[in-house]
This record gives sequence, structure tokens and C-alpha cells, in this order.
Amino acid sequence: MRLLQAQCFSLFQWLLLVVWMATTVQSSFVVTIRWRAVECFTVRTPPGPEKSLISGTFEMMDDHLDPSMVQVLVLDDEKQEIYLSEHGIRSDSFQLQAMGRLRVCIRNGLHLDHMIANKRKDKIERRVGLHIQVKTYDGANNVHAGIQKINSEVWNFRSHHDHMRTREADHRALAESTFSGILFWAVVEAVFVLLTGIGQVFFVRRFFEKQRRLY
Repeated sequence: MRLLQAQCFSLFQWLLLVVWMATTVQSSFVVTIRWRAVECFTVRTPPGPEKSLISGTFEMMDDHLDPSMVQVLVLDDEKQEIYLSEHGIRSDSFQLQAMGRLRVCIRNGLHLDHMIANKRKDKIERRVGLHIQVKTYDGANNVHAGIQKINSEVWNFRSHHDHMRTREADHRALAESTFSGILFWAVVEAVFVLLTGIGQVFFVRRFFEKQRRLY
């Protein structure tokens, strides 16, 4: 009897996982935005009369670059702005309730005034990490809606942690590259000093041999 109950409970867990996967779509990627360019991605919500819950996070992957050049916005099916990131922030998260086809756009320098952009232009491309999650939203059930929002917040925190791991990997690769360069030039310098010392020894030896022959 206990074995049958355990099997039923395991089957129930698998059914919940299948239902959750069927009603949830998520995507994660890092995109490179050229200077004075925009990259847009289309997000489609599940078909149906009810709105979906769209959760997302973004973060600049380059710590040494000015974040004020980058701006993220989300447009609804009627091309109206339903989310616009604040000016000068490096990372942010958002939760939206919408339906239909959405467009998530990332701009590099296009949102600035032309005169300001010319004064502050650096013509540097920027990398932005973006995570998007779309799931059906049950607004009629308050408990279910609250659980969904908590799940989205946990997912956003996990996405931020993934961004941190990516940036840590970039920093580690840069540190290893810098160390390899320093080691290479240190070896070159040591070889140069050794060859210079050997050359000086031979020069001094020949000098004394010539002096001995003169006397």
C-alpha cells in the first residue's frame, strides 16, 4: 500500500512538472549591440483570452562601460511601451501582464539626444544579458497568482546569479590572459638579460686578451 502511494505521489509530481513546462516558456542569451543600433526580439504569449505573466531580467556584461548608453524597452501588440528601463542603470528586472505578440528591444545610444550622443559617443558595442520567461497567469485565483509571482522573483534572482557567473568567467579569462602576457614578457626580458650578460662576458674577455697581447 505504501509503495502504491509513493508511486502515485511520484506520478503526481511528474504530471505537475509536465503541466508547468507546458505553460512556461523561457529563454536566456547574451546579445552584442553595436553603437547607435537596436536589437529587437519577438515574444509570443500562449493563445487564449487571458493575459500571460512575462518576467525578465537584463544586465550589462561589461563593467567598464557606461551603462547610460543602453536602454531596454518592451512594446505590446499595438507597439505601445509597457516597460522602459531607467536611465543609467546597469541591471533591472520586470514583471508584466500582457497578451499577444510583444517585442523586447535593446538600444545602444539611440535613446539619447543627437547632440548629447555626439558629445558622449564612444562607438563601442555593448553586451547585454537578457532572460525572458512567459507563463500563463491565473488572475482569478489569488493564491495561484501569488505563487506565480514568487516563482518569477526566484527565477529573476537565479537569472541575476547566472549573469554574475558569466561576468566572473569573463573576469577570470581576462586575469588569465593578463597573467600569461606578463609571464611571456618576463621570460623574454630574462632571456634578453641573460644574452646581454653573456655578450658582456665575451666582450670583456676579448678586451683583456687584446691588452695582454699588446704587452
